[in-house]
Amino acid sequence: MLARFHVVTVLHPGGERLPILLDADRQPIPWINAYLIKRLRPRLSVVEDILGGHINGALTKIVKVLPLEVAQTFLKARIHAVHDVGPGMCIHDFQMAPCPRHLQCTVNRDEYIWLKRDTSRLDELKRQAAVVYVNLQNVQMQMHGEALVEPDWLRHLHFRYAQLMAQLATLDFKERDLVRYAGEGGCNDKSDPGELEN
Repeated sequence: MLARFHVVTVLHPGGERLPILLDADRQPIPWINAYLIKRLRPRLSVVEDILGGHINGALTKIVKVLPLEVAQTFLKARIHAVHDVGPGMCIHDFQMAPCPRHLQCTVNRDEYIWLKRDTSRLDELKRQAAVVYVNLQNVQMQMHGEALVEPDWLRHLHFRYAQLMAQLATLDFKERDLVRYAGEGGCNDKSDPGELEN
């Protein structure tokens, strides 16, 4: 059986060991070192980035109201792992418990964080938001046609859409820009081969 994820432990500049989860499907084994150097090493100081106001997410709202020393202690106790999930980062520690959202990290209100104004993720954010926007449009058309729609699915889409739009707002990308982007076919990834042939 092939491993789906790899846990790599990196030494944090503060002396702490930081386990990082890498998706084996997204990062082949030979690329792990390059991946760590290019993408994750700059993000290892998540605690400092949160305290410096460079990161958004539910966790940052809690930290804002705490005194500095308490906030540092809280973050060091809370963040034991960081994994990159495309549009942001998740701080769920897989060594302690399995993922409560089945690796759908962007809908995890408590553990999902993202860098403010991270332009390197703009294309992926736009594509994902456009997909969710089109899904919401389809669900609303089905509801008007008296089709049964699962309330949990609709709630998931609304939350996911709000999450992605909050991230895009920090990059000055508004809903009208998304509507135009989706209308131009922005939902389709350039690397997507399209329909499978029989």
